[in-house]
Amino acid sequence: RIFESIVESINKTLAGPDRDLEASIDSQLASSSIGLLDIFGFEILTSNSLEQLAINYTNERLHNHFVNAVLFNELNLYKSEGIEFQQEQPRSNLDIIQMIGKGTGAMLSILDDDSRQSRPATDSGWLNKIEKGRPKSDLNTIFYKDVKMGKSLFKIRHFAGEVMYDCTGFIEKNKDKLYEHMDDLLVASSDDALATIFSKGRP
Repeated sequence: RIFESIVESINKTLAGPDRDLEASIDSQLASSSIGLLDIFGFEILTSNSLEQLAINYTNERLHNHFVNAVLFNELNLYKSEGIEFQQEQPRSNLDIIQMIGKGTGAMLSILDDDSRQSRPATDSGWLNKIEKGRPKSDLNTIFYKDVKMGKSLFKIRHFAGEVMYDCTGFIEKNKDKLYEHMDDLLVASSDDALATIFSKGRP
């Protein structure tokens, strides 16, 4: 919540005092802008959990942006200038991004849904939904799950390599919820900024 509040404050400042924030962003009329790129390496550890899935998903998005914004632009420039070159079509990783990211049937979307359920959901139940919901074209190409693996294990073939994940604790980690007494403590803080941030969305 603190991070979201900082981003919101930066966006309001960049949009300017006389402009509607959403309109400025949507119409690209902001008086100034700031760009941040934090590249944290692709992770393949001995045990890979939700943190590694989030990091590797981000790297998939960065890779996709690089291929589209840099490589293809360079190829078009070569063509426009009549430069001869041997063109190799890079493999698109859009299928992996769509499988993991937000959207109907995506892994993180289903995880969000399971995390919000009033009745407790299980990590193995989440993985079962993922496996059953994948189209046949994904199975054994970018997503792997077979009887030889443990119940909580699955593999994804990322652009940088194959990674085995353990979904144990995925739902609890995704909730990322403060203990109620800590939330109450922050709402009652003498620091006005903290109190405002943690009061948002409370009845």
